[in-house]
Amino acid sequence: MTFVHCELINKNYLGVPISSLIQIIKRGYFTFCHGEVGVDDFMPYLKTLPEIDFVYCSLPKPEYFKYWYKMVNQAPQISYKKYMQLTVEIMLLLNAKEYHLEVNDGNKNLVFDAFKGLGFHHEVMPILYSAPLDSWSNRYARKRNWDEMVAFTLQEFKMPKVMYSHEYLDVVLERRSSSMNCFDPAIGKGLLVKMCLRHGHVSHGIDMNMDRLKVAIEMVEGGIGKISPK
Repeated sequence: MTFVHCELINKNYLGVPISSLIQIIKRGYFTFCHGEVGVDDFMPYLKTLPEIDFVYCSLPKPEYFKYWYKMVNQAPQISYKKYMQLTVEIMLLLNAKEYHLEVNDGNKNLVFDAFKGLGFHHEVMPILYSAPLDSWSNRYARKRNWDEMVAFTLQEFKMPKVMYSHEYLDVVLERRSSSMNCFDPAIGKGLLVKMCLRHGHVSHGIDMNMDRLKVAIEMVEGGIGKISPK
């Protein structure tokens, strides 16, 4: 594990004071960054990334945002709105060719405003959130309340006919004939990691919960020999 320290020229980002200590974990071509959006500066990590083709994120509802902090016995240092602004800013800095974002009533308007005028096509479909329960099985936690999946793409895109997050990524990543570099700014237990390993892509991402990140890291450690970079 590598700790990266960077002296910042500007100690405020979008009006939020930020520190400069992050933890970068590398496993083969996969990378993970342990840090907190709105507190830590992720630019040293983002600068190490290859060109990102594909961004996925299940963006939290306001109540889930609070739950994330409860899981790590912390109180949020920024508001939900500020978290969303910063997370979208991180994603757009990557200049990816496509963004697949699960949105809800708490953040949908903010996301659409951020992508307005950037030249992306967009498609929308209902989706039920799902995420891996562990690193070794095919078990998933599944929500029962519908959200929406929005695909912002530079080329026209046909949405798959599926119900759950894991089914969506499974189909979409299987369609790609060449390896992609993918990114998730809230990578958690590694749904994107799991599907990248399955279909020959490489994943990178950020999370503030090390216990959840460890699940994603274990996935890579179990399947690292299958992946080659572009």
